[in-house]
Amino acid sequence: MGGGGSTNKKLEEDSSSLAIKNWLGNAKSEFEGRWKNSTSTTACKLSDFDIQKTLGSGSFGRVMAVQHKPTKQFYAMKILDKTKIVHLNHGICQWWGDVHVSS
Repeated sequence: MGGGGSTNKKLEEDSSSLAIKNWLGNAKSEFEGRWKNSTSTTACKLSDFDIQKTLGSGSFGRVMAVQHKPTKQFYAMKILDKTKIVHLNHGICQWWGDVHVSS
């Protein structure tokens, strides 16, 4: 009579594993269906947001609290100053070139 417990446990594990596999299969099918039939894009424009306030600023730009107009959801948006980033990148490339020349 001692072996019956392990058989029941094995059956429970098998049914649990089967339930998980079924759930994953259904979730995959649902996702693929949504993916194939998706007509909207997730691309947003700056005009889709209302700027609320500045949360912080740094040497390359600032972080703003914004509200998405259609959904009224709040997000943090990082706004970077491209000229500062390009200038820094140029400086790094110049420095790296100087390192190679002096080596």
